[in-house]
Amino acid sequence: MPPIGFAGIWRGRMHYAWIVLAVMFSASLAGVGVRAAPGVMIVPLQRAFGWDVATVSGAISLNIILLGATGPFLTGLIEVIGLKRTILACMAMLIAGTGLSNLMTAPWQMFLTWGLMVGIGSGAARWAWPQR
Repeated sequence: MPPIGFAGIWRGRMHYAWIVLAVMFSASLAGVGVRAAPGVMIVPLQRAFGWDVATVSGAISLNIILLGATGPFLTGLIEVIGLKRTILACMAMLIAGTGLSNLMTAPWQMFLTWGLMVGIGSGAARWAWPQR
């Protein structure tokens, strides 16, 4: 059965490992970039919502804690459901957290989106890379 979709376009032209490398590099770059973004946005968030530095830093701290704490669990999830599904689920959580942050109006929403969702989603970009 011939390959279909994206793999069929590149069949014979490029080794599939290069495509996997490009996808994983993009996922890793997105995870790290999105996770680091609130550090730049502390002052604009203070001005826009009137929140103090402790509130914004608390959400960022939760993000960093979850980035490190989810590693063993994501590794176990990779073993159970596979690398592709784990990466897709975490990238979906990362995209959802980033998208929902546009709608935040209260500090608890920042803790939920940037702290929890982006923390877990970007954890996959960090922990899934060295597994293979």
